[in-house]
Amino acid sequence: MMYLSTPQLLFLIIVPIVVLVVLFVFVFLPIRKYYRKKHYLDVYYKSVRAIAVDQDFYLINNFKFKITDNKKAMFNHILFGEKYIYLIYCVYYHGDITGNVNDKYLVMVPKKDKRKYVPNDYRTIQKLVERFVMDTSLSSDLFIGIVLTNSDINLGVESESKQYYMIQRDRLSQLVKAIESRDIPTLNEEELQKAVIQLSNRK
Repeated sequence: MMYLSTPQLLFLIIVPIVVLVVLFVFVFLPIRKYYRKKHYLDVYYKSVRAIAVDQDFYLINNFKFKITDNKKAMFNHILFGEKYIYLIYCVYYHGDITGNVNDKYLVMVPKKDKRKYVPNDYRTIQKLVERFVMDTSLSSDLFIGIVLTNSDINLGVESESKQYYMIQRDRLSQLVKAIESRDIPTLNEEELQKAVIQLSNRK
């Protein structure tokens, strides 16, 4: 019977591990990144749905509403919490985001390209929520507007708003828990059901 020396055993153990690590870094990670980029709405949906299931929140997806007679907008998700209703608008950025919340445009800095100016989605979510509230009989205090972004970027846009947020997908659950922990009463069950029914009927 042939016995292997310690160096030979180490070689047989280490080589497969190195091969797996190389495959993970150069094959699996690029494929996963490509998938998340092309199917980011599906990826975001799974994160939002996980919060809804975990917290037992009601969820409406792809809610379209009228802005003008000829134009409609959409919230990708409406999440009904115990204290707030979250209006979620999904975007995918191809680079880090910096700028001022009040500017018309934000600066996007791709890793392998020149910086670019992109529409300021803080302003986008504010306008969408304001227009949405005008079209309902519900109080604006019920709503939290969230711009949901991909997780593989840095967000360098500071805001002191307690109603509007831009957040990476992997931090959404933490944000919702923090907002739901605010020292305010929970929504009236009858009022919440009214909101759910009203919005569901309009979907």
